[in-house]
Amino acid sequence: MTATQPKRATSRMNLRGSSARREISLGPLPCIVGHMLRQAQIAVFKGFMATMGTYNVRPTLFAILLVIDCNPGLRQTQVATALGLKRANLVPLMRELEKRKLAKRAAVADDRRSYALYLTPVGQTFLTRLRKTHRTHEKNIRQLLGPAGRRQLLALLQRLSRLRVRLTAKSTA
Repeated sequence: MTATQPKRATSRMNLRGSSARREISLGPLPCIVGHMLRQAQIAVFKGFMATMGTYNVRPTLFAILLVIDCNPGLRQTQVATALGLKRANLVPLMRELEKRKLAKRAAVADDRRSYALYLTPVGQTFLTRLRKTHRTHEKNIRQLLGPAGRRQLLALLQRLSRLRVRLTAKSTA
């Protein structure tokens, strides 16, 4: 084990039907970026749901509302691309937002197959409340990481996010 490698992690679990505890080695998983990103995502999303659960909004819906608010009139495909979603997956999410009267789709004059997206007044009010509550969630993360750690993590995640752009460019070339 080198100085840069974390100690191999273990997990304790109760074996079904037994009060005995067994340590389970996670092997190299704690040193695999993708695995640790997923574990962090699970933890952050659980925190998000604990903080935002009363609003019945998931992280993806929150992200869609934010992007539409910052870019009124974007087409569905643009929102899906910006968030790394498949267009087909955005359609039911938009239906949900419309059903809740939070967003609306308007036909684009020069392309009847496309829809521009807007928040409704109800959606704008709702998003204002969400943003206020979301600050509590971010505060919890900042307390765990510290302000400098949070900034460092965001910078590293933004660098990793560039992989999506590169991979998308390669797959369309």
